[in-house]
Parts: sequence; C-alpha cells; structure tokens
Amino acid sequence: MGASKKEYLLLALITAFFICLYLPGMPVVTNIVVAALFIHCFWVNPLKTRLACLRERPALLLLLLFCTLQVISAIASVDHIRAFELLARRSPLAVFPLSIGSIIIRPAVRRRILLNYAGITTLACVFCLIWSLCRTWRLHDMQWLYDDSLTVVIDRQSSFVAWMVTIALFCYASILKKFGKPKKRLIYLAMAFLLIFHYLLASRAALLFLYAVIIAYTVYRIIKTRRTGFIIAGAAGVILGVAVMALFPKTLNRFRELQYTQYDFHSHGVESHYNMTVTKDQWNGANIRLALWNCGLAVAGRHWLAGVPLGDKRAALQAEYQARGFDFAYEHHRDTHNTYLDVLVNTGVPGLMIFLLGSIILPLSTYIKRKAWLAIAITTALAVAMFFESWLDRAAGCLLLGFWVSLLAPGYSPLSRIYNRTASSVSPK
Repeated sequence: MGASKKEYLLLALITAFFICLYLPGMPVVTNIVVAALFIHCFWVNPLKTRLACLRERPALLLLLLFCTLQVISAIASVDHIRAFELLARRSPLAVFPLSIGSIIIRPAVRRRILLNYAGITTLACVFCLIWSLCRTWRLHDMQWLYDDSLTVVIDRQSSFVAWMVTIALFCYASILKKFGKPKKRLIYLAMAFLLIFHYLLASRAALLFLYAVIIAYTVYRIIKTRRTGFIIAGAAGVILGVAVMALFPKTLNRFRELQYTQYDFHSHGVESHYNMTVTKDQWNGANIRLALWNCGLAVAGRHWLAGVPLGDKRAALQAEYQARGFDFAYEHHRDTHNTYLDVLVNTGVPGLMIFLLGSIILPLSTYIKRKAWLAIAITTALAVAMFFESWLDRAAGCLLLGFWVSLLAPGYSPLSRIYNRTASSVSPK
C-alpha cells in the first residue's frame, strides 16, 4: 500500500474502532479508541488543510450545525441529566466529521479500511454463529439461531447488525476487482456466509433492501453484458435462497406480521416473536411502529418550529402515550422507532431539514454526480435503516452514522482544489 506511518496508525485506530463495534458492554474502550482517533487526525494533516477539507464538504458542516442545535436543545431542557446523557451519546456526529471527515484519505488507504471493516464484521458474525450453534446443540432448540438470539453474545440488536452486515457486503463487492483469483474466492466465500447470516438475523427492512439491490444489480448486468454467467449466477442465487428459506423457516414469521397492521391503542396483547404463531391480536413490528408514529406526529405537530428540548423528548412522548391509553408503549418507554420523526419531535422542521441535508441529501447528490456506487449504496442503506429505528437514541446508531458519513465524504470530494489551496505535500494518489 506504500502508506506512511501516520496512515498506518490511522488504519490501526480505525480497525480498533471496528472491533469495538462488536465488543459487548465496553463503552469505555470504545470511547478511548474514538478519542485517540480524534486526536491522531489533528496530526495527519495540518490545520490549514483540514479547514479546506471541511469547506469542500458542506454536508459535514451541516452535520456539525445539527450537533450545535443539539447542544442548545440540551441546555434548554428541564431534565438536564437525560439531555446530557443523550448529548454524549450523539457526540460521534461531531467527533467523526472533525476527525476523519476533515482529513485527506488516499484511495489505497480507504480500500484497506473497507476491507478491514468487512473482514472484522465477517469474523464477528462467525463468532456469533458458532456461539449460537453451541447453544442450539445444548438446548436442542433452533430458535437460538435467529434474530436477537443470534447476536445476544455481543450484546447488539439484530436489526443494527443486519445493516452492518449489509454495508460489509457492499464493501466486499466494491473491492473485488482489486484482488487476484485466490483472494477473490475467499471474498466470495465470506459474502456467501454473510448472506446466510443476514437472513438469520431476520430484519425485514434490511432483507428487503439488500435483496432489492442484488436483484436490481443482477438484472442490470444481464441486460448490459448479456453474459450467461450472470444468468447462471442469478438462477443459483434463487435456488440458494429457496434452500435457505426451507432450512430456516422461522425468519418468514417476521414477514407474516405484515398482514396485521391494524392497531388499538388500548390493546394489551403480547408482542409477537419469530418463534410463536402470529395472530391479529398481538402487537408486532408493523402495527407498533404505525401506532408510535401516530403519537410522534401528534407531538411534533404541536412543536413543529422549535421542537421539544432534547432532555424532555421522552417525557413528551410518554405523556402522549398516557393520554391515548397506549399502555403498551407507556410501560415500555418506547421511542418513535423512526430517526427522522425523532429529529422532527426534538428540533422541529428546521432541524430536520438540516439533518436530512447533512446526512442524506447532500452526500447522495454528490455521490450520484460522481457515480460513486459504493457511497450511494451505503448512504441509501443508512437512510432506509433510520426510517425504521431511532438511531440517534442509541450509541451504536450514532457511531455508525457519524463514521460512515464522515468516511465517505473524503473519498468523493474535489481534492484538487484542497491541494491547490493548501499547497499540501500529501500525494492524492
């Protein structure tokens, strides 16, 4: 790779961060690694270069503006303890743009970062599967091979891991052409394993998104190249998919919930589970979200301009649940299960627009212009993922969003103008 000492250390710290993503119950270690990465980035490029980088990356500036709004919202809160707890959790949205988002990362280093991420994700999934297989063998129950049971050993919600695996698959696909046949075979093997593991995680949104991307890409390649190899690969993929569904049918239970979208706020039904029969009187992933979004929109409608202060957001939602007799959500302190609705409730329409522009709209517009397919795929995956979960209320969600938005920006910004402005001696090659 011909990397300098600074780049090797940068790569080592980012790799350590990837490992931390899968370490259970070790937030202190993660904070130390992120802090070390933040400090190191001040050494990678001089201040003049870093300021020029940020000027060329307006999406990151908007993300920093959003973080400023979060600080103001926390100060304005009545519940300061809750506010600053959430503020600390959301700090990666500022830390990563100011660190890896403000430096120059050479393409060769960036490719190594992508490979390391995909490799560590694969190893973490192998560990989870082995642990779950041992548990299944010991308890003689196949339910331990699905959903959250599959990732409980690393203390991660399966829906988050599903999106992390989705990104790992995109990373593998993007760097395939850089390797010879022996390494390509290993990558194909890793991708096949991740596809099966992804299915077992049983995250509906992640599954539908990934399969839509795979089908769209396969059809595109068949039409463009008209090569029989892609037709055979597509047919093999369908056969493999049918075989996996036959061997592991419990994942399909997650999709059966979609036929029951009606809800009654006063219902005291149990929450459905992939290992139980789905009935219409249960709360499930679909009708829970519809009910929560209804309540969240009602709160947002009363505070559409300035929003509810950060520390008081949960209390406002709880009051809405109680007023509607939505005991299920009230007793379990449910969030909005939608990042955009969460931001709307917290910061109003202006804050939501800043967040959307900084995290999704501006990055995507840049990547589409430059035909940066990996960046498009990852950013779209993040956009879809945030629609079904409140990422900003979870440490893992803030870490993933802050990191990927910041990492992708340096790869697809007009570096020539940065070099000309700063007379940087760092080579862009």
